Amino acid sequence: GRHLADIVVIEFEHILRVAVDVSRCRLVTEHLEPNLDDATLEHLLLDQLVPRIRAHLGETIIHAAAVSREQRALLLVGDSGQGKSTLSASLAAHGC
Repeated sequence: GRHLADIVVIEFEHILRVAVDVSRCRLVTEHLEPNLDDATLEHLLLDQLVPRIRAHLGETIIHAAAVSREQRALLLVGDSGQGKSTLSASLAAHGC
């Protein structure tokens, strides 16, 4: 049977609430803000929900941005809102 630990519930501040049965890879319940646009829904599912489920299953998740040049890459790792994307965009814009 199902165990409570197999159910992951994630809520995004009254926008989206989902319960996922990770043992069966199935969405159990969802509550969706009626005016939620497709781009935001895609971001919440792919960039937020999927990594949390994968971490729950024991996978290592790295929150990062990267820039590359001539067979080399720089990986910027850190918490959300720390400027990884801003820095990587600036480096790329300046040819780094």
